[in-house]
Amino acid sequence: MIIYFSILVCFYLFLFLMPDHLWEFWYDQLRQKYTQFLKYTWQFKQLSSVYKGELLLFKLTMLASELNVGKVGSPIELHSYKFYTSLLEALLTYKRQFGISLTKILVPIQGGIKKDFQFEKKIQNELMGGIAQFLFVSVITWLFSFMVYKMVNLDSSWLTKIIILGLQILGIVFYCVIYRLHKIKQFKIFEIYFKVLFFMMSLIEVGLPSSKVLHHSGFEAIDQLTDKNFGIVNKKLKGLVDAYKNNGHQIKSDLAGLIEEIYFLQEERFEQFLKFLGLLKFVILCLFFLSAYFIYLFTLFSLFLIA
Repeated sequence: MIIYFSILVCFYLFLFLMPDHLWEFWYDQLRQKYTQFLKYTWQFKQLSSVYKGELLLFKLTMLASELNVGKVGSPIELHSYKFYTSLLEALLTYKRQFGISLTKILVPIQGGIKKDFQFEKKIQNELMGGIAQFLFVSVITWLFSFMVYKMVNLDSSWLTKIIILGLQILGIVFYCVIYRLHKIKQFKIFEIYFKVLFFMMSLIEVGLPSSKVLHHSGFEAIDQLTDKNFGIVNKKLKGLVDAYKNNGHQIKSDLAGLIEEIYFLQEERFEQFLKFLGLLKFVILCLFFLSAYFIYLFTLFSLFLIA
């Protein structure tokens, strides 16, 4: 107790008597490290699709403000986010060519971008949550190994440690790869539909001929989709397109309703995706992390028997 108190007093005296130039030195070092940390965090964040969506929405808000005061908006750099950026660039081109108003056209696009990156955020949170669970199990395994070593002075071989670490790393990599592939398989179709519908809804408002609207929207891609869950949506969309081509009917409100219907299907697909991720995490925990833990226990018991 006296030794602890003496060390504490010496430490406080050292802090009190430490020269100013040492304080400045440590302050500069900490500030540099913090700046580097923020730099790396910023670079990592720029890779996130969620961040790109948020940034594009912010830029779009600025663009709408400029358009309201009569500016074309071309000086604003639109960050790349899915098909929305190309749609906005096309609309700005038509505005410069034909002088059309984009105020009403941009409103549903803003809503679409907001819903899109919010959905991407939910998906990304599931990925990070799974990785956090795996890291937690890994830390528990290594802490248990360390405690056993301190208590009974028994330690596994380096080969065993490498195998355990390799299994844990492979588990996380396997989870990320399967997650990414399954995400593309389940949700890529929604991006195709949203692209077609948002392009059609916006270009119809511009006043382009029906042939150009269908061509620029990529409507022909719908015929290549075979997801049975979109059977009713396909029939509705093709019926609307036929009415638009043959009779020139205004279908913008119908397209907006179809977009909302697809959002509902997306939420249903997301629930299925969560169930798949739950099963995937359980399988990976059993195959990679629990197996790594049992390998350690096996080597530990072997050491006990030898001892």
